[in-house]
Amino acid sequence: MRYFDRKRVDRPSCLDMDKKTSAAHKELQKNIQNKKKVFNAYGNDAVKAALEKLFHGKCAYCESHYSATQPIDVEHYRPKNAGTGYFWLAAVWENLLPSCIDCNRERYQLMFDPLTGVLVKKEKKAGKHDHFPLSGPKAAVVFDKAFIINNINLAATVTAEKSLLLNPTIDQVNVLFTYTDEAIIAPSTKAMTSQADMARVDKTIELLGLNRVGLVAKRKEILLSLNVLLYTVDKLTLLLGDSTLTVASRELVKDLLYYLFKEIQRTCAPDFPYSLMCKTVVEKRLGTLPSVASPVGSCA
Repeated sequence: MRYFDRKRVDRPSCLDMDKKTSAAHKELQKNIQNKKKVFNAYGNDAVKAALEKLFHGKCAYCESHYSATQPIDVEHYRPKNAGTGYFWLAAVWENLLPSCIDCNRERYQLMFDPLTGVLVKKEKKAGKHDHFPLSGPKAAVVFDKAFIINNINLAATVTAEKSLLLNPTIDQVNVLFTYTDEAIIAPSTKAMTSQADMARVDKTIELLGLNRVGLVAKRKEILLSLNVLLYTVDKLTLLLGDSTLTVASRELVKDLLYYLFKEIQRTCAPDFPYSLMCKTVVEKRLGTLPSVASPVGSCA
């Protein structure tokens, strides 16, 4: 999970609650009046395109690229089901996220324990589904004549609610997770200093199954490749310290480092799968990456 600023992508016009003619506004008006709720506006192709642009074609929860193998699941952060959910947020832009099937749909999975790294032998249910754990009372809204349906008012209905599930477009999730050498996601040192943060991190990992076996295996593939790049950087940097190195050889090593750093930087970019893991590992090993606009010379 990595933070993405929702303001980077415009709200799709079909979800503009400020416009009474928008599909979302019309749908909500009908759902307020009718006992049977109908939810179609959020599935518009423009919504899917906007979410894919915002998250670079990745699952908002686990950072897996889904576009090559499966269609996008438009996920409701707060569930839309009419009984216990938040039907009025079904077509609210701020409530929608792109999700892979495994993060969104509940099923039994084998998991690694985030604190011990041990594979738990018994399968556990995981997947967001209609779950939305809270640490306080659920938000409620009365659609009387005084309530004006618009983007601001609808978003405001849940501002006081305390969710245990982290939201990658609201919460600063980048500082709350860390990764083991086996690519298992766990609470960061910062998260452990706060009981409230720990509760949210633990619940998010558990509910979404962020340490399911298949997902950890995919992360580990990326981590192994990244470690090869970092190991090579270490050895080439040592080589630059060799006083017997010729000028030509020194320039060649610098060129190699330039392309290595460029590839390492690519793994930390927002569009790369599991980029928060990569960024966390790289910064732990190298600190802030040097610019790759020109060949690296600072390692000499």
